[in-house]
Amino acid sequence: MMMLWRLIFRNTIKHKMSSMVFVLVFSIATLIIYWFFGFFNYLIENVEILIRDGYGDIAFQIDYTDKNKIQHIIKNLPPEMESDIKETFFEREIRVMVDGQDKSTVVPVIEMTEQNKNLILKHIRPQYGQFPSKSEEIVVSSFNQSTTYKLGDDIFLTTSTTKRIINALKFRVSGIIRGSAGKAYGYGYIISKHDMDLLLNSSDEHNLFYLFLKEDHRSAKEVTDIQNKIIDLLKANNITLQSSWSAYKTINDQAIYFEVFKRMKLILLVFIFPLIGLVVAAIVWMYSYKRRKEIWTYHSLGLQKYKIILAIGGEYLLITFIGTLIGLALGEMSALIADKNNAWLSFSYTVSTALRFKFTLVDYFLVSAFMQIIVILWIEKPISRILKVPPFSF
Repeated sequence: MMMLWRLIFRNTIKHKMSSMVFVLVFSIATLIIYWFFGFFNYLIENVEILIRDGYGDIAFQIDYTDKNKIQHIIKNLPPEMESDIKETFFEREIRVMVDGQDKSTVVPVIEMTEQNKNLILKHIRPQYGQFPSKSEEIVVSSFNQSTTYKLGDDIFLTTSTTKRIINALKFRVSGIIRGSAGKAYGYGYIISKHDMDLLLNSSDEHNLFYLFLKEDHRSAKEVTDIQNKIIDLLKANNITLQSSWSAYKTINDQAIYFEVFKRMKLILLVFIFPLIGLVVAAIVWMYSYKRRKEIWTYHSLGLQKYKIILAIGGEYLLITFIGTLIGLALGEMSALIADKNNAWLSFSYTVSTALRFKFTLVDYFLVSAFMQIIVILWIEKPISRILKVPPFSF
């Protein structure tokens, strides 16, 4: 057995051209699989988190109302419902006219508060600059925008205050992002709570609040009951509700997409299997034919058929393993580069997501086994075919 292993290692180095071709093929194939597996793993794991982090489990868009009044309404929920609420977030989300650098547009603006800061930072980072660190700084989005700003540009935000008085403030661009963590249609600008207070001339009145519930896994009916009860209380207190939605309903509505994401890995393997198989088959057949005299020599020296197959096959399996490791290493490097540069992937004018990768230990094992199986399936036949004909006959 030791002699067999020495033969495998020697031939791997001796036939460097076929070894390099094999390594290249499997490195590229593994890198492609890494991108697909890693990206879809990221989507599957983070889409539900992103939906909840954006607007909690249940969200309510209302006319400007004092948050103390809303807190009083929530406390009037039936005890069993109130006990289900883990935390309530209060925010302002407004639409403003943006003027600056000879450009004008209307965009949504959200505020970064101490309460929602970690939720936003969990999903986005500025491509350039930083989040607001002092008054009158703003982070603008480059996603789905007709205007382009640079760091340090001065812009004016004009909007209506809670008392319906037109107000305008000057801001300096401190950061540029590609999205806003699923909030404000994914392309909202971000300012500090202090600046939102100044812009709206109020610190108490809010037009958005959302709830985080204590249990992640609850029935849709329980969530709907809480939502409907709060809507009834808002109406009873003469608070105009503009819209309300539930993360549970959104997730249920998109269940089919989650199922597709979960099966994309299997679909990829099914699709890529014959493609890689054909390339491997061609390489194995070509190099086995070129090495027919070597194979006949092993046979003439008394080496049994299965040992010849093990020797040649072990060589290809070793090369495949090396190529797979290189492909996985390249995948990890590309993931780090994408993460470091805050890369984003745009599918259309309305859909954009961070280009992130998550590759598990199970994926490492699955990809390695998949590559080895492809080679195993194509090793035996060409070698057996050569051994069946008379030695040195062609």
